Amino acid sequence: MSDKPFRPAWSSQFTSDAIRELQALGPIGELTREWAWGCSTGKDVRVAIIDSGIEQDHPALEKSVRGGVIVEWDAEEQNKVRYVEDNDLIDLSGHGTACAGIIHQIAPRSRRRII
Repeated sequence: MSDKPFRPAWSSQFTSDAIRELQALGPIGELTREWAWGCSTGKDVRVAIIDSGIEQDHPALEKSVRGGVIVEWDAEEQNKVRYVEDNDLIDLSGHGTACAGIIHQIAPRSRRRII
């Protein structure tokens, strides 16, 4: 983990004593990882997360992130969009990191790229 003082995706809501298991009742209770994915691990699946960024060294991701891209408006480009490789991955709100953590739990062998 980095020594950056601002770590929105690693706040007190995510400590082990704060996390609570939710009960899934009724038909939703039948939707499980096994039902949806079977024995799939996500091997050889590429996942792009288009979100607020990602905290690449977050412990929930177990070093599974493979890079990122910044998408910027650029009136000079043909499609008005410019893509810039991003190797200094950060997450300003924590949402992208949370989504990546969920994907990592469901498909631990997938490869994630952040946009």
